[in-house]
Amino acid sequence: MAGLTLYEITGVYQDLMEAIEAGNELDAEATQAIIRQVEDMLTRKSTGVIGFYRNMQNIVESATAEIERLKAIKQYAERQRDRHVNYVKMVMDAREITEITTEIGRLKIKKNPDSVDVVSVSDVPEDFTKSTLTITGSRPAIRQIIEDIKMLNLDVMYTETVQAEKKQIHDHFKATGEILPGIRMVLDKTRLEIK
Repeated sequence: MAGLTLYEITGVYQDLMEAIEAGNELDAEATQAIIRQVEDMLTRKSTGVIGFYRNMQNIVESATAEIERLKAIKQYAERQRDRHVNYVKMVMDAREITEITTEIGRLKIKKNPDSVDVVSVSDVPEDFTKSTLTITGSRPAIRQIIEDIKMLNLDVMYTETVQAEKKQIHDHFKATGEILPGIRMVLDKTRLEIK
């Protein structure tokens, strides 16, 4: 019986127990010896299972700790990189330098695309907004609203979220040059490109 898998050992043990319960004539001493041998094998296999589990658990814990350590290193490196880029850009802006070329690369101040900054969404014309309505209530009440939207005297609560359609506002600005109420166009933002 050496070299059996855990599944096979439990199968042998179960078969032996079923034979005893069925009243099959088995030598009591031989049966007890087989039971002890199967239980010993089961204990050895279970010890291996426990060892494997603990080993895998240690790997999981170590990997989790390493992931956290690497995340911290990454965040630190990103902050340092961004701080350094901002400093170089600030110096280039102050000296009105737009490009520096070296033997290994180039630093260049580039203009960002124009962007839309929403100052007050309530002042933006309705044609340039999107509204999301969230309705909370019982399913029958919601079904009733869907069936007959004009009957709003039902016991239903709702919230409305209004968002400015920035792409539409930007396209309107590019086409007409008009800055809509509640909007500020950001036209002069730059960034440092490093290649």
